[in-house]
Amino acid sequence: MAWPGLNTPIIKNNQVQVIHKKDVDPEREEMLRKVREDWDKRRKRITAPEDRGWTSKSWGGRGLGPPDPIPGENFEGFESKVLHVRRVFNMTAKVGRKRSISALVAVGNKQGAIGYAYGKAPDMMAALRKAKNKAANHLVYIEKYKDDTLFHDVESTFRRTRIRMKTQNKGYGLRCHRVLIEICKLAGIKDLYARIYGSKNPVNVIPAFFNGLLEQETHQQIADRTKMHVVEFRDECGPLPIVVASPKGGAIQESLGTDWDKELPLEWKEERPRPKPSPFAREGILTF
Repeated sequence: MAWPGLNTPIIKNNQVQVIHKKDVDPEREEMLRKVREDWDKRRKRITAPEDRGWTSKSWGGRGLGPPDPIPGENFEGFESKVLHVRRVFNMTAKVGRKRSISALVAVGNKQGAIGYAYGKAPDMMAALRKAKNKAANHLVYIEKYKDDTLFHDVESTFRRTRIRMKTQNKGYGLRCHRVLIEICKLAGIKDLYARIYGSKNPVNVIPAFFNGLLEQETHQQIADRTKMHVVEFRDECGPLPIVVASPKGGAIQESLGTDWDKELPLEWKEERPRPKPSPFAREGILTF
């Protein structure tokens, strides 16, 4: 069976028709280019997870990149995170209601160096940039145990905020407020449990957390202050303790004389509730 155009040629006016390529229409190509650009503008932009922040509409948790370089320092390896942004209004006699942006930004290199600062400006980006560069000039170093967690439990207070921080084993992760998680990531802390009591305003939470990090003592500092050996119990050694620090010079005391204050007891909110017995459980049946 013959199909013109498929297995047999097309004949018109006793002439075999040949396929010809249509000439390029410049107007049509220009119209298609404009249509593609219009669709690209309407297409939803995909933002990287580290740049989205805590929510899609707030600035909290977004990264701003490294601080601006200064003479003698490029801040290579540093990152910055927005922790808190608020809009402040001031009533003036000449201008009237004047708006300004107040931003709180933290900067760190994930190796112990970290700082935070406030920035205030009429524009959002100007306030964030001012806070980021100011935080780079107020860096402090945080001591870490095995580059993962704190040396001991710490409790700090700032105004109406109280934070209890507990050291954890490797692999535990960060279980605390989202503001504290961002600070721990910038400082290089990987395993920590922290609970906030009282006001959870970031303006109070951040100074309280920094005070607690700076108040901790290393094992060597504890040994020199108490004139006693500091030991640690590890799973691989069973019930045998391991000496991690010894006092430098001087006699060693036999008793501490005061209670050990580097391990915080659990409060009632931190204790795990006991599972209630099932009314359908009876002897000989295993319940999970």
